[in-house]
Amino acid sequence: MKPPVTAQIYKLQTIFRGVIVQRVQFSSINMSKDDVHPKDIENFIKKHNVVVYSKTTCPFCKKAKAALDSEGIRYEAVEIDQKNYDMQSIQDDLGKLTGARSVPRVFVNGKFIGGGDDTVAKAKNGVLKKLLSETRE
Repeated sequence: MKPPVTAQIYKLQTIFRGVIVQRVQFSSINMSKDDVHPKDIENFIKKHNVVVYSKTTCPFCKKAKAALDSEGIRYEAVEIDQKNYDMQSIQDDLGKLTGARSVPRVFVNGKFIGGGDDTVAKAKNGVLKKLLSETRE
């Protein structure tokens, strides 16, 4: 006999939460006293080759990260809806820096390259790999 639908949904939610937790732990930033905090956006993106400012529940963020994953590109994902970040403040700062406060905001070699659809397109047409091979200014 099949379990009730609510039990199946609960099981899927539990599995999904596990995937999110694993992603956040994998992408979490281990800070030492010399590290730059992700809230210090300009210095953080200068320090890391690829940075994605994201929310765990955002479908466009998931698309951008999946595109990076599919290309085998390592990145720092800053999940602004986690770790007691001041999400509004970070989004305001991203808006000043990039012209929009929506997520994802993807940076490669210190430069803003776009959001979810932009990142997917750049991965498909090879621009993303090219950007990564360029040296920083």
